Amino acid sequence: MRLKKLRDKGEAAPVKTCSVCGQRLKKGAGANRAYDMGLCYTHWRQTPEGKAVRRAKQIKSEVWGIWYYGGEPAEGFASLRKALTASVQVGAENHPVFVVWSDGRVTVHFALTHRASRGLVPEEGDEIVDGFEEFKEQVPQNLKTWF
Repeated sequence: MRLKKLRDKGEAAPVKTCSVCGQRLKKGAGANRAYDMGLCYTHWRQTPEGKAVRRAKQIKSEVWGIWYYGGEPAEGFASLRKALTASVQVGAENHPVFVVWSDGRVTVHFALTHRASRGLVPEEGDEIVDGFEEFKEQVPQNLKTWF
């Protein structure tokens, strides 16, 4: 309310509006990129920068883990948390965790902890070249459609 009164008097900056459609801009839209460009989020998304940011986010989310192995001998789990719990050894280094990714790659991750597993990506592990078919064969049939 105070800011509105200041705007009415001409003592505060006017509310920014979209240069294309005239919609009132919100700070924080498009991580403030849209606001800084003087566009609403809808029109910012159509700019080359907006398209590039959305594509980068989409590429990050295109590959995900579908099956996880942990413990000794390696058991298969649908969640990374269960595989990590199975691989924990008290007083010794944890067993490696194997991950089958949606694109068909299999990676092994050594000394992985619950905290370090957040945001896990295939590039953080060592890709398995030999013997990975046996891991892929153990993936449940309904999940094999991804690769």
